[in-house]
Amino acid sequence: MPQTVKCVLINVDVVLISEIINIDTDVDDMSGASCELVNPFLYTKDKDSDEFNLEPWPEVTYQRKIQMRTENILTIADPIPEIIKKYLELTT
Repeated sequence: MPQTVKCVLINVDVVLISEIINIDTDVDDMSGASCELVNPFLYTKDKDSDEFNLEPWPEVTYQRKIQMRTENILTIADPIPEIIKKYLELTT
């Protein structure tokens, strides 16, 4: 299955670059998670240049699949080709 890489805005200044998988939630599931971020990276950009960085997110775990409630996502968009290229270099 081909990777679908997306920009995930979860806060005004927090943009994640990640694959997203919708998951079925069990009524008894306390987490309420409805999607899974696979290999999420935090997007940061240098204000003085056009350079950007992708840093593993969250940096407090080695876990590469993070469940999240869609209610915590403000919007999802397609990243520009340069971001996709760097993401794929980091994840393949």
